[in-house]
Amino acid sequence: MRLGINAFNIRRGGGVTHLVELLAAANPEEQGFFEVIVWAPNDTLNYITNKAWLVKKSIPTTKSWFFKIVWLIFTFRREAKECDILLIPGGSYFNFGKPYVTMLQNMLPFDAKENKRYFQASIKTYIKCQLLALTQRFTLKKSMGAIYPSNYAKNIIQASVRNSEQVNSIVIPHGIHESFFKKITVNKSNNFKNKPIRLLYVSIIDVYKHQWHVVHAVKLLRDEGFMVELDLIGPVGNDHSLKLLKKAIQQVDPDKTFIHVLGEVSHHKLPDFYAKTDIFVFASSCESISIIIQEAMAAGLPIACSNKGAMSELLKDAGIYFDPENPYEIAAAIKSLLTDLTLRTDLAARAKKYSEVFKWSRCTLETFSFCADMAKLQKKS
Repeated sequence: MRLGINAFNIRRGGGVTHLVELLAAANPEEQGFFEVIVWAPNDTLNYITNKAWLVKKSIPTTKSWFFKIVWLIFTFRREAKECDILLIPGGSYFNFGKPYVTMLQNMLPFDAKENKRYFQASIKTYIKCQLLALTQRFTLKKSMGAIYPSNYAKNIIQASVRNSEQVNSIVIPHGIHESFFKKITVNKSNNFKNKPIRLLYVSIIDVYKHQWHVVHAVKLLRDEGFMVELDLIGPVGNDHSLKLLKKAIQQVDPDKTFIHVLGEVSHHKLPDFYAKTDIFVFASSCESISIIIQEAMAAGLPIACSNKGAMSELLKDAGIYFDPENPYEIAAAIKSLLTDLTLRTDLAARAKKYSEVFKWSRCTLETFSFCADMAKLQKKS
């Protein structure tokens, strides 16, 4: 069989990481695929390791959706005829006659409360979310099968898309690169007061990530005598979020002595930052899954985490949870880890143990096996 992967809208962040790692760990011959064809932007293709069974095909670089649709209708439709089944990791696709499996990785189109945040922050992104909601609902209904990264995502999406529960589906969490499984020694200090403490938050600066609330939480902790410093890693999602972050920093740390905005960092360099961290913080309110949380778990870090989205499904009882929009709750969660060595050590060890299932080899095997099953099912029908 031949598998086609239409990754035309996979350009950044976790989507690229997922595609690259999925193919790096793949052995498709074991699932009956002698060839895998990937259509993606050149920048994305350059990250993908060459394989004997892999064929890379570049898509148009134009930003015009009109030309992209023309390419999908004519060029892609013709080339995809060679495939037995398609995998759509971006979640949006218009059926051109070939059976396909879709992956639903983006929760924003299905979370009305979260995408409404963009009505003020970025009307362009708000409209995009509405369009994605339409296209991904259509894609899901017409698919042979659907892959969800978490049960949380599956339940929310199926509840918002009529009859979607009738589509063949499977839950496959993402994997983590082996470099994140380095052993990190949890800080053994019994009392962090008047001692430097390093917090780390890795994520895009965006309206549902709430970095500004974390900044205010850090100030609350410093007012209590904890010498907390916060490293923020991630690209800027939109100007509105950046303004909120800059305003918060100007209010609590105008000299930038304990809040450090480091910008985007190459993925392969992140383990070095985890190794220098005392406590990991994650304050997102909308996630279908979080590779970032999975990485922090693998690193064996104590984690203070948002109580929204799929985070509790991943982290279970191995973290301290908070409302990501409440700086006082964020500060209290971090403080509980700072002041209790036993709690901090136990939760870190538990998180690392739970992370052992997050292997790309498992993710790849289950993904390719599901696609093969859907291809065989299509031939029988």
